[in-house]
Amino acid sequence: MWSDQVSRYFSIANVKQNFGIEIEIEGSSVRFPPPAGWSYHDENSLRNGGAEYVSQPMDLKSIEPMVLSLRAALGRARINEASHRAGVHIHRNCTYMRMIDPLVIMAVYYCYEPFMLKMLGSHRNGNLFCMPSYDIGDNNRWFNQLLSCVFSGGYDWPERGRYCSCNLDSLRRYGTVEWRVFPFSLDGAEIATWARWIDKFVEDALMIVENRSYLDYLKIIQKDPIESLIKIFGQRGASSISAFGTDLSKKLLDFGVEQAYEYLRPIQKQVSRTDNRHKKPEKLVKKPLRPDTRDQTPQPGWATVTPEINFTDILNRTRPGRARPVRENLQIIDDVVPTDNQFNTPPDDEF
Repeated sequence: MWSDQVSRYFSIANVKQNFGIEIEIEGSSVRFPPPAGWSYHDENSLRNGGAEYVSQPMDLKSIEPMVLSLRAALGRARINEASHRAGVHIHRNCTYMRMIDPLVIMAVYYCYEPFMLKMLGSHRNGNLFCMPSYDIGDNNRWFNQLLSCVFSGGYDWPERGRYCSCNLDSLRRYGTVEWRVFPFSLDGAEIATWARWIDKFVEDALMIVENRSYLDYLKIIQKDPIESLIKIFGQRGASSISAFGTDLSKKLLDFGVEQAYEYLRPIQKQVSRTDNRHKKPEKLVKKPLRPDTRDQTPQPGWATVTPEINFTDILNRTRPGRARPVRENLQIIDDVVPTDNQFNTPPDDEF
């Protein structure tokens, strides 16, 4: 179900470190025994002697020195930094999260995706190896299938394909969400900055799930778009806003919010439906009975039971083999019972 832990849902091990880095490189003399903490992988999408180096799981503060060690190991390798096929992929650990959390993380990222792609450069915006959400025609249909699987507790995980800017296919195998949108870089400080952006997406997403404020989050960032962009992207975001202009920055954020709405709305609908299903019914409060204000004065023809009635004696007389009790304790109010003379029957000639 949506509240299950990711590691338990997919039967994978919990990971303590939050980040994993993949760096794709094209050029000559770029294949070599990797330094400590890195491993070499073949990548079929690379050309011209390309190679991919994958780091071990690490925390945020270890990213910069780990990238520097890889850069030092490359030595004098001739790297094609302009290749559109090469890039940096950042995995964010989600094994300790609930199943709903990675879906909301992706939706939060979609809010800022157009602005973020504008910052990262035109060779990443629209790149076939990291397609943005608004360029994928079947993304909504795939997401609804994914949402249905999570909330029904099913294990038929629908795969979208990894060539998108935010990849959730890695969640099933590694327990991570993968961002493929970043360009090639061996600058450890720059890659660490990108990782901090991702941490901001995660922070906002977890807050949304905790407060059930899915669509309210969109209203908040639209209320002050510039402040929202600076909160996520920091000084790099402020510089980009100055370069792009305030109007374009707001339009890019508004476009991202429109995309995110299509993902947060069904999430909120499913969560609300589940919450209502498990909501405890309210306790019924017994209201005091209203006093009987009807007239209880004996009326003509009524029979009354005297206060001196002995119910134990009556029950003893009704035992099997005994005669029925004499109704000695019942009396008829004689003065109110009408007699034949009280009917005042008119003479026959009056009919």
